[in-house]
Amino acid sequence: MLRIVKGDRQAFRVLVFRYQGTMYNFFLRSGCIAEDAEDLTQRLFIKLFSASYKTRDSATFRTFLYRMATNILIDHTRRLGSDRLIFDGELSEGLKDPISPGKNLPDRDMEAAQLEERYYKALDDLPREWKIVMELRVSGELTYREIAESTGLSVPAVESILFRARERLGRELKEFRKDI
Repeated sequence: MLRIVKGDRQAFRVLVFRYQGTMYNFFLRSGCIAEDAEDLTQRLFIKLFSASYKTRDSATFRTFLYRMATNILIDHTRRLGSDRLIFDGELSEGLKDPISPGKNLPDRDMEAAQLEERYYKALDDLPREWKIVMELRVSGELTYREIAESTGLSVPAVESILFRARERLGRELKEFRKDI
């Protein structure tokens, strides 16, 4: 970040190359359609470049990046006039299926498709804040403290949200648990 603050455009290109796919997938898995995810990713890096001089040493770069992404996502959903993010049930490229079906087992493929559909429906039913926190933890692999810094929540609030979200997803997917 210091090189970027000093105006090193090559350092910024490297940073974009390194994080662009990750942040695109963050927006996509947070419920954005592909076109919006692309726009939000681009907006994130434009904002990052213009705000690079404002970075605080106390926050890690990854926390700072996810904080910006979370704020952009929240602003986007507010502009849409919706408190809900939409999961369309499609897995983005590079994501793993919730369960891995066995080869040549049509019943298993059907179960996997049903689980995937139910999973995205259950995610869609979660409050926006819960989805964002879940995404930061699962896909972003952020620690509870990093999630708290990224969202402005306290660590206990993050723990509580994750507990409640997992509990609700577990209830919604309980009929599939016997096979997992």
